[in-house]
Amino acid sequence: MKILAQTVLVFTEGKSEKVYEIDLCEVGADQCVVNFRYGKRGATLKDGSKTPLPVKRAEAQKVFDKLAQTKIEQGYVPEDRANEARARAEAARTEAAARASAGGPYRGASPASGERERIILDRLAQTGADRRFHRREGSDRSWGLERAIWRAGELRLRAAEPLLLNLLGTAQTTAPVSGGGKGMRDYAVAWALGQLGSEASVEPLARLAADPNALRHVRKIATEALRNLSSPEVLEAYRRDVTEGLPEPLRAAIDTGDAAGFDAALTAHLAEAPESFAILELLYLVDSALTRPAFLKVLRKAPLTPPFFYSLRYLFKAAELRRDAEVFGILAYRFEKVRANTPYSTIYDDRVIPGRTAVNPFTRERIEVPARTIAGKARPEGTLPRNVPKAYCAATREYLRRRTWRTLRRMGHLGDPDYVKMAVGVLLPFTDADRQTPRRGYQASWDAFAPYRALNGVLYTNSPRYELKPGTRAYRTKGRYKPGDLAPDAREEAFPKLWERAPAGLMHLLSESECTVVHEFGAKALRACSAFTTELDDDDLAMLAARPYHPTAQLAFDLTKLRHTAGRPASPTLLLALASSIHGPARELAVQWIEMRRAELLQDTVFLAALVTAPLADARQFARRFLRSASFSPEAGAVLVGRIVATLLLLGEQGAGIALDATQTLTSALGTFLASAPPAVIRDLLAHPLEGVQELGAELLLKHDARSGLLPVEIILTVFRSPFASVRSVGLRLLSEMADDALALNFKVLVVLSADKNADLRHGVRPLLGRLCRAHRDIGLHLVKGLVDALLRRKLADDVPPHLVAILRDDLRDLAQELDHDTVWRLLQSASPHAQELGGLLLQHFDADDMELEQLVRLASHEILAVREASWAMLGRSIPRIHADMANAVRVADAKWKDSRDWAFGFFRAFAPELFTLEVLVSIADSTQEDVQAFGREMLQRGFREEDGPELLLRLSEHPQRSVQLFTTNYLERFAAGDTARLRKLVPYFTSVLSRVNAGRLAKTRVFAFLEREAARSEEHAAAVVDLLHRVSGSISVESRARAVEIMCAIHRAVPSVALPVAFVPPAPRAASPSAGGA
Repeated sequence: MKILAQTVLVFTEGKSEKVYEIDLCEVGADQCVVNFRYGKRGATLKDGSKTPLPVKRAEAQKVFDKLAQTKIEQGYVPEDRANEARARAEAARTEAAARASAGGPYRGASPASGERERIILDRLAQTGADRRFHRREGSDRSWGLERAIWRAGELRLRAAEPLLLNLLGTAQTTAPVSGGGKGMRDYAVAWALGQLGSEASVEPLARLAADPNALRHVRKIATEALRNLSSPEVLEAYRRDVTEGLPEPLRAAIDTGDAAGFDAALTAHLAEAPESFAILELLYLVDSALTRPAFLKVLRKAPLTPPFFYSLRYLFKAAELRRDAEVFGILAYRFEKVRANTPYSTIYDDRVIPGRTAVNPFTRERIEVPARTIAGKARPEGTLPRNVPKAYCAATREYLRRRTWRTLRRMGHLGDPDYVKMAVGVLLPFTDADRQTPRRGYQASWDAFAPYRALNGVLYTNSPRYELKPGTRAYRTKGRYKPGDLAPDAREEAFPKLWERAPAGLMHLLSESECTVVHEFGAKALRACSAFTTELDDDDLAMLAARPYHPTAQLAFDLTKLRHTAGRPASPTLLLALASSIHGPARELAVQWIEMRRAELLQDTVFLAALVTAPLADARQFARRFLRSASFSPEAGAVLVGRIVATLLLLGEQGAGIALDATQTLTSALGTFLASAPPAVIRDLLAHPLEGVQELGAELLLKHDARSGLLPVEIILTVFRSPFASVRSVGLRLLSEMADDALALNFKVLVVLSADKNADLRHGVRPLLGRLCRAHRDIGLHLVKGLVDALLRRKLADDVPPHLVAILRDDLRDLAQELDHDTVWRLLQSASPHAQELGGLLLQHFDADDMELEQLVRLASHEILAVREASWAMLGRSIPRIHADMANAVRVADAKWKDSRDWAFGFFRAFAPELFTLEVLVSIADSTQEDVQAFGREMLQRGFREEDGPELLLRLSEHPQRSVQLFTTNYLERFAAGDTARLRKLVPYFTSVLSRVNAGRLAKTRVFAFLEREAARSEEHAAAVVDLLHRVSGSISVESRARAVEIMCAIHRAVPSVALPVAFVPPAPRAASPSAGGA
């Protein structure tokens, strides 16, 4: 047997010392055993074996390591460290006893708490009795060492520091968690030292944080603990070191002190590389005033899914260690609000159905079914894909929610002053938007905030109306209380004495919280802090009075009344807050006090401006009444107006009501002081997004010398660009009150407003157009041209073009008729139907000689009736020109509108037939429109000349229309009979007629008859007809083909010399079929 490895462990307990020897021995090829010996040093050691039978080397090595780790967890140390361990243990016991006897229990606690600390120190010292240590006599449960370590940190038991330092590195990583393995013991020690450590802990923690062999979560918590123990100078140097390791864009923003730039850089960095979310851990180590806002912004929105959750969980624990109430509260709130990630489901993943062999049920053949993929459904938010580790599951979320309240509860039980700070951090994120619909059951009810464990724990631990039943997750009502009933007068929160010792925390809550139940608690608790509330100044009371929550506002009211009774009148700031308080009696009392101090307060323009722009409508209405009965010097009035205007310019979207009321107050009570506002102020007011502020700017413009027309046009146009009708109406008043000369200077404004999308502006400015044109005809011409240009402009609102046409047609008709030919032609050619309509109306007033004949013909096909009617009228006045150019003029008969064609038919029927040449007549008949063809045939019959017959026949034969082809047959006999050459020219015509299928029967009949007659004239004619019929017989219908064959046969019989291109095939003889009856 060969010893492969051996370890000797020593355990010191009191004055005795135990030895534990472990051997790894080889007994054969890859066959090993693990033996051990144990007992007191100097005595005979007992033997044993962990492997009754030999096992393989690898398995034996695992047994060897596990046994050694187990003994180390029980307090054994390697023999080479035995002397050091003996000395440290003795020193720790001596120091602990000395501190306990000199200082007593921690934080001046009761003797019971002193006993608790003694037990913790004993537990930390007796590391070898892990499985045999009990906190109470007769207890069945052992107390884990790691729990004792953590408890020492919670108690900040400084006497435990040397004992904790001895425990660093005493648990192997491979050990189970229950024995301090996987870094659990070192993690707990580092966390506890961060709470209670001194300078002596800095170096061991620094070594642990820098140890590459330590687990990552241990190094991180050691770094946090080290940060807690560092001096401000060291901490600042450490921040600089961490900053140097940040990505360049983040580091550059920090170096330049650009908070907004850092926010943008962090957002961009996380968007480009979400996997680098752990950078938040570095930023929390930096934690400067510049980086913190962006850091908190990410915390509020980051998803609680891998890999983000791992960093958020670490930050939550780090915040607990630092006592960082804000970060702790934000993450605790998110754990309360964000649902757990549901386990993945296969319906959200693509599923592969493997191939298989099947049997066709009809043919019984075996077939191979190929593999196929079924696409998964869209994954809902919060569900995890198959390959993502589970994180923030339901159990994890529930643990974190319990841990939040457990941390606060333990701090409260210890009387830790930080309890108030941490509780404030947990309460502040909740708002009234987190309310849920109360639920009522048969045996219990649940109020609006029932699901939130930490909030209810802080607010209602001692409540007679709410309770948390064991095994449940939401606070329910108890007794006869129902949701919506009045709250009891008694205090309900946990640890009320701690709140009374830190009333500043209550003020913090009341100043920032947006949750009604928090204000109910805070106001009730603050009433119990009479010494503190007596020292509050008027600004503090004003803050409380201005809060939009009845409990807080009523508290401010009651405290103010007490002060007034004691002879301490309220300051103007407090009066303003009371006047705008949500508490009705406070407003009434404020009005009484302001009236009593009228003379004094009328001299305070700051107070008056704030009252005019108070957040509550009642206060603003009182200010209006108050100022209407007051008088001011010009200087004081101007100062007051300036303060009010400055306040209005700072209003945001929520100040719409304030702006409207303040404007009404200024115009009704301070109107005499508005005329002195400079153009720059007016421009700023008009550019403001709120209606009331813009309306004030427009009113100031009225008070200004704007009626003279000397203000820049862009300022005047700003009024009309307002989205608010009330502001635009003031602008219309401004224009209407301008003199004609001033209005002429702003005629471009009138043009712009006439084409504005707002109907109120268009209709409001319309009377001013006529007035200006009557006073200044030359300006009126510019107006008309401007309106026409606007009409020709694209992308106008739908109801603008008809409005412009109505103005030019009805109000400015005389001036519009003076527009030149090119402008009217632009209107007619415009894509806008309204512009075309106006062009048609103006066209009627033009002399026909001003238009080309070709233009008049084109206008007859215009879409607008008025334009077509104008073209008819002008054509009717252009007869001499039409006579001279009939070829162009007759094109009006082929217009695309039927009314124009009908007019043209009547118009040209009145002309003498001799005016229509053959070319003109054929051009009419060549139309593709049937009514025009009919008119052309009519005109051909009226104006037919014998000498034009042959040419007319050839021209008409070229037309593909069936009706024209039928009409052409009327000329065949007269102008094609007996003329072989002409007959051959008409072959395309004959082919077209005879090739029609189921159409043109009459024309076919006439053509066949004509050809049959022509064949009888001579052998030459007969040959030409046979050749023609032979060519067309292959492409015509069966019926027509039979007629063609019949004619060819008749020709052959009459003129045998003409070859017949038809072969007669006799029928083939067939044998008779046998009788169906048989022989």
